[in-house]
Amino acid sequence: MIDSSMLKTGSGTKLFASVAMVIIVSIAIYNWAISPQTAYIKAAQQYEKITKKTENKTMTLKKLTERKQQELEQLKIELAKAEKPFFDGSTALEFLSNIETLAAEAGCAVDSLNYMAPKIIEFKDDESSGLTVLVRRAEISLKGRYDNITEFIKQIGGNQKKVFISDLDMAINSDYTTLTCSMDITIYSLQGDKTPQVKL
Repeated sequence: MIDSSMLKTGSGTKLFASVAMVIIVSIAIYNWAISPQTAYIKAAQQYEKITKKTENKTMTLKKLTERKQQELEQLKIELAKAEKPFFDGSTALEFLSNIETLAAEAGCAVDSLNYMAPKIIEFKDDESSGLTVLVRRAEISLKGRYDNITEFIKQIGGNQKKVFISDLDMAINSDYTTLTCSMDITIYSLQGDKTPQVKL
């Protein structure tokens, strides 16, 4: 038979059993309830840090993009001012083909009109595909009264684009009422990609 004294538990044993039970229950609660929540909180904190970093990067990129956009708009304004004196391909040809008509409207008779072969000036750098300036020249000789010739020069020079007159030479004719005038007319036209480039 088992001694009944062995089945009796003392207060120390009961306390130990109670403490052991509390520890076991605490570990179980921690593992089942607290530990997953702790991991979730850590994950949430990590996500918040990443989100803040992403937001900061996004704001930085947004500010940089806005600044570059402003630079681009400023460059467009400057380019529009810079290209104002230049013809484009179609208006250059239109102007040159209209020289004889302008002379007739001014009351001058055209003796000769010669178009020189266009000369090309290229501008290239690392940031553009290339911009070409085409130099176009015409040599004209005409006759008329002084006021007719000055009217023709006024019409040529009154163009919104830059027109350069050089080698101007006038001589009085034998009738002493008309002049013979010869001159070179030069214009410049832009061709190629005129879009300003801005590096991010």
